[in-house]
Amino acid sequence: MKPSRLIIFLPLLAMACISQNQNETAPVEDPDIRIAFYNVENLFDTKDDPATEDEEFLPAGPKQWTEERYQQKLKNLAAVVAGLDYPEMIGLAEIENQQVLQDLVDHETLANYSYDIVHFDSPDARGIDVALLYRSTFFSPFLTQAFKVTFDSGGYQTRDILEVSGILGEDKEEGINTLTVLVNHWPSRRGGMAASEPRRIAAATRARALVDELLTVDPNANIILMGDFNDEPDNRSMLTTLEAKGDPAVLDDNDLFNPMYALKEQGKGSYLFRGQWDMLDQIMLSQALFKAEKNKSDFHYKEGSATIFSQEWLLQQEGKYQGYPLRTYGGNEYLGGYSDHLPVYIELEATK
Repeated sequence: MKPSRLIIFLPLLAMACISQNQNETAPVEDPDIRIAFYNVENLFDTKDDPATEDEEFLPAGPKQWTEERYQQKLKNLAAVVAGLDYPEMIGLAEIENQQVLQDLVDHETLANYSYDIVHFDSPDARGIDVALLYRSTFFSPFLTQAFKVTFDSGGYQTRDILEVSGILGEDKEEGINTLTVLVNHWPSRRGGMAASEPRRIAAATRARALVDELLTVDPNANIILMGDFNDEPDNRSMLTTLEAKGDPAVLDDNDLFNPMYALKEQGKGSYLFRGQWDMLDQIMLSQALFKAEKNKSDFHYKEGSATIFSQEWLLQQEGKYQGYPLRTYGGNEYLGGYSDHLPVYIELEATK
């Protein structure tokens, strides 16, 4: 058993050929707590769900999604978790249901690491959801719930925001070590960034309301907001609506701190689109997790720990898309890779 620590995954982007100096080193050895997020890109089983639009990922569908390919996807994702040194907490996006999560944590690579699951089915038309995996030896949830995001125009459905509150650390003492994690997957940019922006503003409004509710109950609440936001740290949904900023010196009382902002300013990102890295996958913190005067828990944000997990084996090594994240499919062509996103993470360390 490794030392007490917690890890939360966020999708991280890295690359070799496109001029970008991503973090390509292995995770810091023996961190206190690592918290990560990963958009795993279409983790579907091979069974038809009549309630969702999952026909693309069936054996007879256009992608010929077979049991063999499904098992390879599980193996690949388990390898990413292992490469990240078996994080204690991982937020995931684009998973179909509870069963694919169970199959993942039961994979031989992960089976001995005490992963438990928090998941709710969301109203997304394709049936893809968010979830949280956590190592039960390091985190004990006492509240789990999902919140819908609604829109002015009817008919559009998106992923719920998942809320998980629990006690962090091996010595689980309720109160000072209570942590709330909000896992997000906001509407995509399909149809164009400007045309789709109101939907992300609506998701940001809902997420901000959840943060405000938590801070009203406890102004020193430990909150982590993670996800694939389909917007970057300097977009309006993040800066203005969510009130997440990258400079601790300019934070108002209830603003969130976004350590991914600095990565964006360095030209880094978690998703590569038309040769440009976009920082879509992010992890943000309430001020209690990094400001000494607000910090009441045994843990705080480890300065400079925000990282995009970029490894050579996660990237395409040749061809037109050399340096892009190695995904499972290119169109309907099976590539046998991992995801079109890279994982991201932050670390918490023990408060002195």
